[in-house]
Amino acid sequence: MHKKYGFSLRRAARLCAFLALFATLMMLSGCGGSGAGLEITVQPQDAEVNYPEGATFHVEVAKPKNVASWQWIATNAEDENLEYVLTGASAKTDTLVVPSTMQDDADLLFRCVITDKKGNIVESEPARLSIKNRDKDVTVLYVGDYAVVPGGKLDLADTELGSGVIEFAADGVNVDFNDVQFDNTDRIYDSTLCPATGLLFMRRYSYEQEYYFHFHGDNYINNTFFDPDYNSGGVTVNAFFACGDDGNAPTIIFDGDGSLTIKGGANQIYTDANIELAMDIKTQPKEADFCDGIRCNTLFIDEGVTAELNVNGTAIHTEGDLHISDGARLKVTSSSPHVSQGPTTKSMLFILGSVYAKQAQISVSGFADPENFVPYEAFVATMPAILLAGEGNLNAEGTEISIELSAGESDAAFAMNFAGIYGNGETNAVSLSDGAKLDVRINTPEVNGVTGLCVGGIVDIEEGCSVNIDVLGAGEVTALEADRELFVNDAKVEVKAESATGEYTFGIVCGAADISLNDNDATVHSLTVDGVAFAADTGIHEDAVVDYVSGYEPTVINLNGCKCVTPENGEISLFGLPGYGMTIRAETFFGEDKIRPAAEVLLSAEK
Repeated sequence: MHKKYGFSLRRAARLCAFLALFATLMMLSGCGGSGAGLEITVQPQDAEVNYPEGATFHVEVAKPKNVASWQWIATNAEDENLEYVLTGASAKTDTLVVPSTMQDDADLLFRCVITDKKGNIVESEPARLSIKNRDKDVTVLYVGDYAVVPGGKLDLADTELGSGVIEFAADGVNVDFNDVQFDNTDRIYDSTLCPATGLLFMRRYSYEQEYYFHFHGDNYINNTFFDPDYNSGGVTVNAFFACGDDGNAPTIIFDGDGSLTIKGGANQIYTDANIELAMDIKTQPKEADFCDGIRCNTLFIDEGVTAELNVNGTAIHTEGDLHISDGARLKVTSSSPHVSQGPTTKSMLFILGSVYAKQAQISVSGFADPENFVPYEAFVATMPAILLAGEGNLNAEGTEISIELSAGESDAAFAMNFAGIYGNGETNAVSLSDGAKLDVRINTPEVNGVTGLCVGGIVDIEEGCSVNIDVLGAGEVTALEADRELFVNDAKVEVKAESATGEYTFGIVCGAADISLNDNDATVHSLTVDGVAFAADTGIHEDAVVDYVSGYEPTVINLNGCKCVTPENGEISLFGLPGYGMTIRAETFFGEDKIRPAAEVLLSAEK
């Protein structure tokens, strides 16, 4: 009995030892609890760098063959709630590569989450990345994940971003792009922390007045990232070219003997500086994604340059002026972008200063697609081709301006307030001289509120110039409106206004008119469909209807050397036009019936 008991104890002890060994083996082979079979032997180390230097973080395990996946995660060192699962190519390996850093980068903690082939997980210790020289201002060109400083060079063939060579001169001013074919579809670091960077030129304070980007050969920049949470409302979070500045507004000059095409991004060129285009440039959106074109302080398009901007949004937004020089061509094609909800306002050209165009060509084509709005219960609130958004003017000398706006068909209302050229302020004016030509065509029978040309100031059409406006819309439609004065001097003006819903149409409306026609080729022709062809506001508002007054002598319409051909025996008298809650006392042309204003007026030289 005793012997047997002693044998049982020894066997039990051996069994316990075996079970303990078995448990250890099972744990090392990957079975058991979290982290079983994964032993981290090398932890990632902290890195303290001078921006724009990058850093590398590395982790090792005892048996790397058992690893199914690596995943690096970044956490804001000051706010642990800000955590990012990194998406770059190196974030899926045992070595995270951070090719560059920026002055304003927050301190980050990087840790690696490692999963074995049986689903067990272990995490590394966090490693901190911090910037030592935040107070130093450094000029940097960021190329996707990488940084180039003055005196530096980047061969994109050594990266995942394409091909071509970028050289930054030691002067910190000149950058040469040589056959650069850039595509950030695949990035070594991340697209979460930096969602859509193509090229980013960064200088906090500009000590130079001019920076030069020289493009040689065939250059193509493709920005593939898009975040609708940011971009649908028109908020810019990414840039191709940006220059932070203290208000000094340096000029970034694009030149060279090559070509440049930019595709995608929320803004294709975005900067607080001035931009000068001294070379041809093309832009295009990424499929149907929101995409604005050039946003800058003042934009210069140099002599002979062609800027072809294809966008889903605003092609040009200037805080200052837009200058288009001799022989330059600006061609804009825009589709109003999808928005997440509510109204959107999109101008093809949004100008806070003035437009100065000399012997140039401007072509603007805009389209509103109901598929971008109706399914989302959103709508286009306003869509002007050229919006004078500040106090500036449009000055076209010997320039041809062509505008065409259209919209898709829809059973539901989705758009309103289309305009060719619009400026509501009293200082906004349009001046055409030296044979300039303006052609505006709007064909939107389902869009309420359509205007061809409308400014709160003066419209001045000088000798040899021509204006052709043909607009069709729903609701009230106006072809040409100058709230202060309309001047026509031996020019040809042809306007037509039509309402698809049979409401008020106005051909020419102005505060006052001064028309001089001494040339047989100079005419003013205004045609409406059952509307008012010509009306000049006297500045007096009435409570009641204003009837025709026989023998009336006009005070705000001044005809010099011209006569009214149509209507026959036409006379100028008063008429009450509908206003906002009032009747506007206006001078207009009447035909023989003297009952209502003429729907068509043709003025020609008096011979």
